[in-house]
Amino acid sequence: MAIRKIIFLSFLSVSFFCQQQAPAQSKHTIDSLQNVLKTFDSKKTQTGNTPIDLKDTNRIVLLDSLSRQFYHSGFKKAISYAYEALLLAKKAGYKKGVASSYHNLGNINLENGFFIDAIDNFQLEIKARQDMNDNKGVVKVYLIIADIYYNQGIYPASTNYSIAALKISDEIKDASGTGAAQVNIGKIYCKQANYKKALVSFNKAMRVLKKAKDTLSIADCYTNMGILFFNKKNYHEAIANYNRAINVLTYTRYFKPLTALHMYIGNVYEAQNNNTEAIVFYLTSLKRLEEMNDKERIAFCCIHIGTNYLALGNIELALTYSSRGLNQAKELKLKELMKDGYKSLATIYASLKKFDIAYENQLLFQNINDSLFNDETKKRILEINLQAEYDEKNAKIKAEEAEQEKEIQKQKLIKDSLFGGFVIVLLFSVIFFNQRNNVRKEKQRSDELLLNILPEQVAEELKTTGSAIARHYDMVTVMFTDFKNFTLASEEMSAKDLVQEIHYYYSEFDKIISRHGIEKIKTIGDSYMCAGGLPVANTTNAVECVKAALEIQEFMKEIKERKQKHQKPFFEIRIGLHTGPVVAGIVGIHKFAYDIWGDAVNIASRMESSSEPGKINISGDTYEFVKNEFTCTYRGKIDAKNKGEVDMYFVG
Repeated sequence: MAIRKIIFLSFLSVSFFCQQQAPAQSKHTIDSLQNVLKTFDSKKTQTGNTPIDLKDTNRIVLLDSLSRQFYHSGFKKAISYAYEALLLAKKAGYKKGVASSYHNLGNINLENGFFIDAIDNFQLEIKARQDMNDNKGVVKVYLIIADIYYNQGIYPASTNYSIAALKISDEIKDASGTGAAQVNIGKIYCKQANYKKALVSFNKAMRVLKKAKDTLSIADCYTNMGILFFNKKNYHEAIANYNRAINVLTYTRYFKPLTALHMYIGNVYEAQNNNTEAIVFYLTSLKRLEEMNDKERIAFCCIHIGTNYLALGNIELALTYSSRGLNQAKELKLKELMKDGYKSLATIYASLKKFDIAYENQLLFQNINDSLFNDETKKRILEINLQAEYDEKNAKIKAEEAEQEKEIQKQKLIKDSLFGGFVIVLLFSVIFFNQRNNVRKEKQRSDELLLNILPEQVAEELKTTGSAIARHYDMVTVMFTDFKNFTLASEEMSAKDLVQEIHYYYSEFDKIISRHGIEKIKTIGDSYMCAGGLPVANTTNAVECVKAALEIQEFMKEIKERKQKHQKPFFEIRIGLHTGPVVAGIVGIHKFAYDIWGDAVNIASRMESSSEPGKINISGDTYEFVKNEFTCTYRGKIDAKNKGEVDMYFVG
């Protein structure tokens, strides 16, 4: 089922907005664009306050193009170029450029898994397009946001954005937008196993899309109808709809969805144990994938071809294709496909009576499976955060509407009851003083919020100069914590209880590190990260961090004993520390975040993952700074992922 999801999501990525896809990074293209940019810089002149300079618009387009080249392989560069384009577009008053840059920033965050930031960027794009009266553009962005929520399992939010897109599309008679919105709504019904309503939405979509002659969206609709029937195990209708999508796309330039459809049909035959037909369709797809050098789908096809050959008893070809698919999946770090590849090879080698190799592949399969289990936990936390973010925005909108209604009623009452110049003057005086007090309160509130997300020194620098310079620190101690049995415990708790529990722990951690002058950096799911020795440098941060770690250890021990006494699920914590140089500064453009980078961060993370439940694991470098303060037990040189062997010590 997980593999089918990969195909499904891969196909959807080439749906109604295929024009928005980021091109693969090309060194030649990047060099050419950067050379043109240098030419712009060398010819830069003072343009004064002209409305929109042609050189500015060209430069904005060029910067956006450069950022897209780094979508997948250079997040910081992509963000940097896109943000530069945004600032230039705002300065030039170029509304289309502002919208385009926000769209670009949204795509960069989306490609790199920062879904909440991506939604924020797309929301800002919507405002920019509303200012331009670009209703078609607004529809497209609504559908992108709907798709993000859909892929994260937040179906109420996805439905609301799809309906919003549908409403505007109907008003402006945008048939393609109406059809795409109906397809989205049908997909949500399908996910909820409400196949009757899903089919109604797909049929509505098909009627308008055929009138619009929107080839790609028609194929998308047929494909989703195929998925619907596949889920219902009506394999005949599933293949019929996939073939209809193929017929629509056959004479177009849309090769990727066409290739995906052959894989879909292969998947249907595989589900029916018709291994021979499944292989035929997978091989058809594989041939075209090799022409396009689509490595991810090549890995998928090869592993499934191997699985089907194995079912037919052709061990030699099963081994050939499964090995090729696994190697490709390992190169791309595709865990789902790696899991299937290892499982297939374990079975193949067992049938060849090579039990040592079979056992090795079975262990690798189990490790990947466990890793995916942890990934699901992090995904669940992300879903909770996305849902909370959406609920918060929804509540804010409703509160604003209620406030507006209240204000309207208030103004009506004033208009009906107050008269005369004196009363009006008095009223304006009251409003003026209230407004002045409100401004003062809002400023105080914004200062407090800023201090909640940034260190005081950095916040002051940001308020004073409008920016904060990234700084290098020679000696910083980085600490990571992680809950060992988080997944198992969280399964026994509701989403609300889970968030409250994590909030309680992190609030206590915040208090502990504050007492020791340590800076909280961020939380990532069930992982907590902080650092000592910044933003004000010192030489005592290693000792301070170990003291804080010991307090956290003791706090978690008390909680565990209390939970065990009442037979309730509990978390066990692993803690890791390392001391070394880092670079620290602000990242982000819409939501500021103080972050740190450097090898010291990676090694600290390895110290945590190499620790044991209830233990504090420190590196040899940290040990040198704290050995005279604490009792430490040498663990020897232990292999740390991607770091080789590292001296490690348990504190206490």
